[in-house]
Amino acid sequence: MARAKQQRKLQNHLLLNRYISSLFGFKKLDDFRRKLDDIPEGINQNGKFYFTEVLQNLNINDELRQKLEQYDENIQEYLNKINEKRETPILLKYYQYLAVLFTELYLDKYYNEFDVFYDELINYAEHMREVERDKNVPYPKENGLNKLVYWAATGSGKTIIMHINYLQIMRYNKTSYDNILLITPSESLTAQHMAELSISNIRNRCFNFQLNLDNFGVQNPIIVIDNYKLKQDVKTQDGKSVPVEFFGENNIVFVDEGHKGSGGKEWKSNRESLVGKHGFIFEYSATFGELAADDDLFEEYATSIIFDYRYKYFYEDGFGKDYSILNLRNKNDYDNDEYLVGALLSLYEQKKYMNDNSRGIRKFKLENPLMIFVGSSVSGKKTESDVLNVVKFIAKFVNEENSMKKCIKNIFTNKSSIVDEHDQPIFNRKFSYLRELIRNNQLNIDEIYDNVISDLFYVKSSKILEFVDIKKAEGEIGLRFGHDADYFGVINIGDTASFIKLAESENENEYFKTDIKSNLEKTLFGKIENKNSKINFLIGSKKFIEGWNSYRVSSMCLLNIGKKEGAQIIQLFGRGVRLRGYENSLKRSQYLKDHKRLDDSIIVPEKLEILETLNIFGMNANYMEVFRETLKGEGISEYETFKLKIKPTLPGFNLYIPRKSKDAGEFKDEVQITTYNNFKSTVGLDLRSKIERLDSKDKIAETHGDSTIKELLFTDEIVSMMDFDRVYLEIMKYKGLKKYSNMYFTKKDLIELINKKAYYIRCKEEILEITKDHNLGKLQKLEDYAIQLLKSMVDKIYGQEKQRWYQKNLSYEVLDEQDHRMIPEDYIFTINCTERDLKWDMNEFTDTLIKYVRKNASSDDDVIYSENSSFGYDEATILEFFANETHLFQPLIYKNEDERLKFIKLSPTALVESERKFLNYLTEYIERNKDNLPFDRAYLLRNPSRTGIGFFETKGFYPDFILWTINGNKQSIAFIDPKGLMLMNQDDEKLRLYEDIKQIQDSINKRGDIQLNLDAFITSVTNYRDLKTQWDATKDELENKNILFLEDGHECIRKMFNKLYA
Repeated sequence: MARAKQQRKLQNHLLLNRYISSLFGFKKLDDFRRKLDDIPEGINQNGKFYFTEVLQNLNINDELRQKLEQYDENIQEYLNKINEKRETPILLKYYQYLAVLFTELYLDKYYNEFDVFYDELINYAEHMREVERDKNVPYPKENGLNKLVYWAATGSGKTIIMHINYLQIMRYNKTSYDNILLITPSESLTAQHMAELSISNIRNRCFNFQLNLDNFGVQNPIIVIDNYKLKQDVKTQDGKSVPVEFFGENNIVFVDEGHKGSGGKEWKSNRESLVGKHGFIFEYSATFGELAADDDLFEEYATSIIFDYRYKYFYEDGFGKDYSILNLRNKNDYDNDEYLVGALLSLYEQKKYMNDNSRGIRKFKLENPLMIFVGSSVSGKKTESDVLNVVKFIAKFVNEENSMKKCIKNIFTNKSSIVDEHDQPIFNRKFSYLRELIRNNQLNIDEIYDNVISDLFYVKSSKILEFVDIKKAEGEIGLRFGHDADYFGVINIGDTASFIKLAESENENEYFKTDIKSNLEKTLFGKIENKNSKINFLIGSKKFIEGWNSYRVSSMCLLNIGKKEGAQIIQLFGRGVRLRGYENSLKRSQYLKDHKRLDDSIIVPEKLEILETLNIFGMNANYMEVFRETLKGEGISEYETFKLKIKPTLPGFNLYIPRKSKDAGEFKDEVQITTYNNFKSTVGLDLRSKIERLDSKDKIAETHGDSTIKELLFTDEIVSMMDFDRVYLEIMKYKGLKKYSNMYFTKKDLIELINKKAYYIRCKEEILEITKDHNLGKLQKLEDYAIQLLKSMVDKIYGQEKQRWYQKNLSYEVLDEQDHRMIPEDYIFTINCTERDLKWDMNEFTDTLIKYVRKNASSDDDVIYSENSSFGYDEATILEFFANETHLFQPLIYKNEDERLKFIKLSPTALVESERKFLNYLTEYIERNKDNLPFDRAYLLRNPSRTGIGFFETKGFYPDFILWTINGNKQSIAFIDPKGLMLMNQDDEKLRLYEDIKQIQDSINKRGDIQLNLDAFITSVTNYRDLKTQWDATKDELENKNILFLEDGHECIRKMFNKLYA
């Protein structure tokens, strides 16, 4: 029985979360993410969240579809409220939107149809227990539904969710309450929460006993109070504590990390006293997994966690640093000097890479790397012993040059005695940047030791390690090699005197000097975040777990980690992987690149992942095992990464590509948009779905039976009544949000744009009418429609100007195999080693795949580069490698699209089925008709998304393939995009590329000496028979627009070549 409890994981039994997901036809967040992750944030041209329209198009019931309209309007209202005081408005990310939407749906049901709602929850619990055989799912308690819990990773923006939750409960709760409380874990977080509430335009104040006594019974703003001040049966009024009973039993309570509060279960008892039967509670934390061991808590949280966005999802969405955990086969190797030398080398590599690439990495907002040695406790003999071992090793490294140089040489010549779980030297695939410098004779192995002691410890030769007791900073010991050297590290430990005494007991350690005290420095720890800080090592600081916000941490070595400290481990990990990222996106550059989230002009420096990876080490095997098991228990995966070299196969003559001229500047620097007289496009706002909701709710259809939906305009009278000061401020905020920094307009410009009447609003006439019976809210709603139209106009104008400039600055450039924007250097394989969808031994699978790639890509046996081959496992074909003679690099890779194989990721991404089909037809047609082709030679290149050749820059359209055909001395280039068309509109601008590209061709050819033919084709995966049900066009008409159909097989390729040489 006890064993079963250990295996039970809270995240697998979240009844409430599963129930709400089921209303949309989904089971978990992954299902929502597949629909929403690539959808733009913000409001669309119809005045709704883009996310809302996607959800409305799901197979959901009509009642929910209509309610989503009202929920959308409410959420926009909340967002406008918290954005009022912000210079840069908040845009909800898809998961924040879902958290708020789920809450909206829940509160609507809880307050307006409780009995029906409760029955539905009971029935869903039955479904999970009986149909899905999940006997751990608890039944909800009728008196326990006044609680909502949000499981959200550190850094995911749960504070914004909390602020919107406040506005939501204020809307739905119509009963009286005693107080609104926000309970925080500490004084510092109380101050932080108050500041953030004020920014969100929400009234708040810190708890003050006398102030609250004077105003008792009055509905006040949010009262913010530290958790430790709440006590049961307190008699004094000293301000340090307050009896829970003081607040009454009917409170609305928000709790930040409540289960980490008082000892035992006092926090739970306090909370129940505050809420009673008629209050309501919202709770937020990054860690709930450890509660699964307690039956009562498991039941309570399984039925109240409404949203699950644990670190697992946070990481998979690209947030935070990557992480690397070295898995050693021999546990004794953690005591090996070579292991800790490797840890120092990882920090040195990060610092060297940053110094060597300082200009290229600036836009990615990376901080000076810092190594921390940290655990769950900063006191006690075990911690002191671990810390002493750290400083002993550092002193040894600086003072025993020969043995340390030998360790470094073993690591870089792959002779390390420490092996991983695949029996490979543990550091074989580490230090790619340093290895590259060594290969290119830019760095000598013998120089590395000198560089490490100089760059990390600020010495040039053997020196005594000095421990300096910083008297003005409690608990700090500075570390330096010699009194005239800079401090390289700081120990932040509970009892400095005890630790120094322990260090002094090391009688035989000739490398220590421990009797130094300093009254000069105030604090070293407090200066770590300074730009010019020289501190490279922080040892033993629990402040890191408790909320120290640092983006410098790049290497972490674990001290004194215990098995019962899961929550602290997750917090430690979550703070260690913090990343600001490009434009403060908080995301890794590789993710942004793979998901097409970077502007064309942004080049990600090669090997930037070195600075975007948290390297994790441990002072012994037990710490690493506890750490790894804790992460696994939270659903945080371990990943194995390896590379396959790509071989360029360019011909011996020039192939050209159209690219922005090298001497062209940047659009934002060269063009200023200030006039709007020439705006001729039309934008639209479709309000039909809002009307449908009103028809069902207010019976408008009955009272206005003769009213029909039309394409309408605002009357001049309505426009004259609008508050264009408000409109102007909203459009200025939008301009900042979209980063249109070279666009300038006045309030008068916006009024004139509306008065041009280059828009339509699809709705009933009464929607745009104002009568004497209408209040100010109706006019504001019309202003909102005008704001939405103006946003669409601003986007159109900016996009047109950008495209016009871009086209004027294109020229032909020679394709170069060193241009890694076009010819990638490597495939990066990332394997999720903790995947459980398949019953495979993931270590064995990964080992087999690595061996296959290494063997078949070796210089002795280059099968992968010279012939088509495939990798199979357990009777399934997993990967296909194409050595295509026509293609300009080898190999191309196709990955089986079975959903269960999603644990294998490739960058550049693997071919999809439509691309593979096109590639096979093209290759076979050329081979079968090589004597009758209308050209001499053909060359193909898979066009890298975002870094390759793109069109409609504002939309980010990158055709999948570029095909060069050479006929004599003439060169033609065709851009080909195999794709499905069912979800595209017939007037999509991507389908007009065949026309637009001729204008581009003529424009470049006029300006240059090189004359090329440019063409573009869509090869449709969708069969014409299916497409004609939605598109009003014959097959011939579509083929005349260079839309061909892969269902025609080789005939599709023949038609394309005929068009190229018509």
